[in-house]
Amino acid sequence: MPQMNLFGAPTSAESPQRHPGHQSPPRIAALCPTFCRPHLLGESIAAFCDQQYTLRDTTLWIGIDADDPLISEQGKLANDRELMKAIQNHLRLAVKHSDWPWMESQIHVCLCEPSWPLPDKYNHLAACARDRLGVENLLFATWEDDDYYLPHHFGSIAKAWVRRNRPQGWWGHPELVWSDYSGRPEIEQATGRFHAALALSAHTHQRTGWISTTDADFDQQYMARLRKTFGPPSHYDTPQALGNSGAPAPSYVFRWHTNSFHGQQAMGGTGDQWQSLARQSLRLQYEKLDPSQRSIRVEIRPETRTLINIIQATRVSR
Repeated sequence: MPQMNLFGAPTSAESPQRHPGHQSPPRIAALCPTFCRPHLLGESIAAFCDQQYTLRDTTLWIGIDADDPLISEQGKLANDRELMKAIQNHLRLAVKHSDWPWMESQIHVCLCEPSWPLPDKYNHLAACARDRLGVENLLFATWEDDDYYLPHHFGSIAKAWVRRNRPQGWWGHPELVWSDYSGRPEIEQATGRFHAALALSAHTHQRTGWISTTDADFDQQYMARLRKTFGPPSHYDTPQALGNSGAPAPSYVFRWHTNSFHGQQAMGGTGDQWQSLARQSLRLQYEKLDPSQRSIRVEIRPETRTLINIIQATRVSR
């Protein structure tokens, strides 16, 4: 499937100029598959733009199914220019970047076959990023469109990898997560939720990619393979990984209350059917959306901003 920048132009396969030497900051490619959730995708892009890590060392790879309503019959984003304008305004107001033109090459759209299971979409996005960027000094970070990543997320991943002396066969996930299951954000163990904040080196993925399966526990299967091949994961949010003596600093927010269907809701006893059921539900939800919500608005929604404010206040008081 083709890949485009957000103006709809084909993305060049030539690698851009790389940072010289191994002392340069790791480059991070965020992998974001999405379907029928423009309101959540816009927030995911905003979270990417708000990362404290140097934006020039990051890219966002958005995987959109070819039958997504956001895609026109010509195979281009129907509102690509409006989307770029929204990102531009967000950056100018929130991130205060004035050198906008370089950002065109930081955000990419890759079309996915609707029949592909989620692991195949992650593999496709990783391959697109790897073809564009090469593998040296490159880390992949999963970027779920219905969860949230705090501004220090990329920095935590990069620090953990560098402190391990930049191993090629590296992978990691958080030890702790913020979860809003109770209605208020609380810190929980990350058990069973790793794929939504999984990080790994491009070398790791090149050797061992996601397992192509429609099983609901695809993330656990993949992590078992990673553990067998490369050993235990790096918990990138621990004080040891970050090189300090403070409290753990979770950077990943596992969202339950997004007013959007979660794939987990279709996992109970449905076997291979759960992804099909999830897609049907997402499309129905999209059709019920107010027309004003059917376009991508790059912004943090009020309910998410409230959640972030509570988390920030909790971190300060600890």
